[in-house]
Amino acid sequence: MKKYYIFISIIILLIISACSRNNYPEPLDYERGKLNNIEDAYKNAYYDFRSYDLTDIETDDLLDTFLNNNYVIDTKTKYPSDFSEAFKLPSVIENGKNPGLNIRDLHEKGITGNGVNVAIIDSKLLVNHKEFSDNIIQYEEISEIDGQAQYHGTPITSIFIGKNVGIAPEAKAYYVAYEAGRTEDDFERSWKDLARAIKQVVTINKELPEDEKIKVLSISSGWGKRDDERAALVYEAIDMAKEEGIFVVSARLYDTHGFFYYGLKRDEMHDPDDSTSYQLDFNPEAYQGMYQDDTKVLLAPMDARWLASAIGVQDYTMWRRGAWSIVVPYISGIYTLACQVKPDITPDEFWQIAYNTGIDLANSDDTTENMNIINPVQIIKELEKK
Repeated sequence: MKKYYIFISIIILLIISACSRNNYPEPLDYERGKLNNIEDAYKNAYYDFRSYDLTDIETDDLLDTFLNNNYVIDTKTKYPSDFSEAFKLPSVIENGKNPGLNIRDLHEKGITGNGVNVAIIDSKLLVNHKEFSDNIIQYEEISEIDGQAQYHGTPITSIFIGKNVGIAPEAKAYYVAYEAGRTEDDFERSWKDLARAIKQVVTINKELPEDEKIKVLSISSGWGKRDDERAALVYEAIDMAKEEGIFVVSARLYDTHGFFYYGLKRDEMHDPDDSTSYQLDFNPEAYQGMYQDDTKVLLAPMDARWLASAIGVQDYTMWRRGAWSIVVPYISGIYTLACQVKPDITPDEFWQIAYNTGIDLANSDDTTENMNIINPVQIIKELEKK
């Protein structure tokens, strides 16, 4: 009789779990059809070809656009029959799946983030995506967010914990969704929701056993100086997380921890494991107020990643040119690997090791002499000595 009740209990739990997963956000549908004019896809300084049928576009025109401009594609983008070979699309995709900088060598040695719990705050997630569906311990939305899964959170999560394209493919994550502000009127509400989301991660962490505590919180969001007053609640929440021993990696890491980083460009045809494939995506004039001459800056890959897409549980997307949103989970992922090797590592210790073991930027000059490319393999080797 006891075995019968245990069996029934297991069945009930499975049903509850299935029902819960059925309530997750639905895939994003761009509702796009055939594109007749390339320029119709141009917006915000890039060509958005996601889910478009491009088969009526001349291959030469399309190839010229891809080779000379920023673009975004996904697995539902359709091309002229001879385009894939002309552009070497299969190679582009294979390169894009690779996290780069020899991270897969660490995976082969068992450095995968196994046993480390992390957290992510971003937009509505396609929780059932095959890249990370088994890695999500808990998913919740901090406030009511209408609509389907959103485009941002799904690829960001796959960079961090994706099984095929991620940096820490065996880490487990708590995910809290919030909706970032899109207009001036939205920002104050957005910062309040972000602060609530961070506090929710803190609450979750307080309830976890010591050996299951959250090590790092990845937030691919930031705010300009003009938003600092309105974002005061966010700073307060980050301080609470820091007191819990959680490393909060965001686009304002230089304000919250005094750590400086930036992103690296990579041509989609070039080898992601070769550090010379990367170039600095940096405008000194735009960031001269942030970086002084002696500032030590850690650099991480940002471009041409083939990542999970919110349009379907087996779909992917790629931005030829990325943004800091991609750097944040990249650094979070490396920190997670470091936590597997040295569970008591601190953000300060990690950052010092990461910079000191970094790779000199190829063709560096006076403006980049204090900028090093993160070197995941050497970080782990250094930690294994301790």
